Amino acid sequence: MQKRARTSARLYSRAQILRVRCVLLAIVVASLLLCSGDVELNPGPEQDSENTDPKASSRDVGSNDDMKLMITAMFQQQQEQLMAGFNSVKDQLSSVQDALSTLGSDISDLRTRTVHLEEEFDQVYGNFQETTCTVTDMEGRLREFMSFTNEKIDKLEAYSRKDNLKFYGIQESDRETFSTCAQKVVDVLHDTVPNKVWALSDIVRAHRVGPHQKDKPRAVIVRFTRWADKMEVLTKGRNKLHERGVKVSGDLTARQREILREHRSQGLHAYYVGDRLIVEGTTQRRHDNTVSRDGASQRSPITTWSGSTRGTQRQETDRS
Repeated sequence: MQKRARTSARLYSRAQILRVRCVLLAIVVASLLLCSGDVELNPGPEQDSENTDPKASSRDVGSNDDMKLMITAMFQQQQEQLMAGFNSVKDQLSSVQDALSTLGSDISDLRTRTVHLEEEFDQVYGNFQETTCTVTDMEGRLREFMSFTNEKIDKLEAYSRKDNLKFYGIQESDRETFSTCAQKVVDVLHDTVPNKVWALSDIVRAHRVGPHQKDKPRAVIVRFTRWADKMEVLTKGRNKLHERGVKVSGDLTARQREILREHRSQGLHAYYVGDRLIVEGTTQRRHDNTVSRDGASQRSPITTWSGSTRGTQRQETDRS
C-alpha cells in the first residue's frame, strides 16, 4: 500500500513538473517578444525614410503598443496560472505527505501488533506442545494403569472361579431349579467318582448357562464347597465322565477364553492348567503367584508336555 502511494505521488509530481516547464517556455517566448518591441508584425519591403508616411508610422507605433499590452496581459495570465498550479501542487504534495505519514504510522502499528501476535503465537504453541506431551504421557500411563487393572481384575475373577467346574452333556429337564440341577450333578458324580460319597452339601451352587437349545442341553456351572473335591473330579472322574458323554472343564474368565480363541484360530492346541496357558508343549505364565484358600501366597507348579507323550506325562493339576 505504501509503495502504491509513493508511485502515484511520483507520477503526479512528474506531470506537474512537465506542466511547469510548458508554462516557463511560454513565459520565455513572451519575454523575447517584449524585448523586440520595434519589430513589425508583418514587415514589408524596405522603404526610404524620405518616402515614409507619418500616418503609417504612427499606426505602426500604435500596433506595437497594442502588441506589448497583449503580451503583458498574456504574461500576467500565465504567471497567475503558474502560481495557481504551484499552489495546487504544493497543497496536493502536502496532502500526499500527510497520507504517507498516516500510512507509515499505521504500518508501524501493524508491525508492532504483528510482533505481539507472533510472540503470543509462540507462547500458545509452546503451551500446546507442552500440553500435547502431557496428554501423550498421561495416555501412556493410563494405558499402563488400565492394563495393570485389567490384569488384576482378571486375576481376581479367575481366583473367584477356582472352585468352579463346567459340565457339558448333563440332561436338562423342563422347569429345572437350582436344587434339581445340583441333584443331577450329584447323581452323575456318584456314578463317575465312586471314591467319595457325594451330597448336596458338597456343592455350593449349580446352574445352567447360555440360551435354551432344543436338541442340546445347556452347560452347568458347579461351585464346589472344597477345592479338593473339584480336583477329585478332574483327576479321577474325567475319563469316566467322558465315557458317559459328559465333558468337564474349568470355569475360565472372558479374557482367558479370548486368549484360547486367538491361539486356536491360528491352528494351535491351547488350554489352561491352573493359571498356566499351555500351547503345544510350551508353558506361558499368566500370573506370578497364586493364592491358596487360606490366603497364603504359593507358586503354582509348571507343567509341560512333549508332542508325543502329552497324554501320559500330564501332572495331576487342574486342566481346563
